[in-house]
Amino acid sequence: MKKMFLLGIFTAIGLTLCFSLNAYGQKTKKKGRIKSQKTIIVVELDRKSLEAQLLRGESEHDGSITLSHIGTIESVPALLAVLKKYPVSPGGSMICTRAHALGALYKITGQKLGSGYEEWESWWNANKETLLKR
Repeated sequence: MKKMFLLGIFTAIGLTLCFSLNAYGQKTKKKGRIKSQKTIIVVELDRKSLEAQLLRGESEHDGSITLSHIGTIESVPALLAVLKKYPVSPGGSMICTRAHALGALYKITGQKLGSGYEEWESWWNANKETLLKR
């Protein structure tokens, strides 16, 4: 009997993708994780779709959470759109959607620029060409 390895990829937009790696290509084991080329393609397509949704003003809360797990440097513009849409209140508080977008930006970029959209936008404009070439 063949062993079937299952991998689940979640998104917060209501999709759960579970499949057998045996059915989707060659499996490899690296640091205890099983990976497949087709798994990477599914995540890439899902990430790009999610970024497009955020840029259209859709799924901002759950999308920001999901991008903190599967986002790349290419996700920064979508997360900046969330920051721009949901500014910090005059009293300094913010809605959780903004906090999730900031968390994703911190994780993806490694930068701790604070919570202001302007600081993040300025940093992105100064660094995007270099970062996107990698």
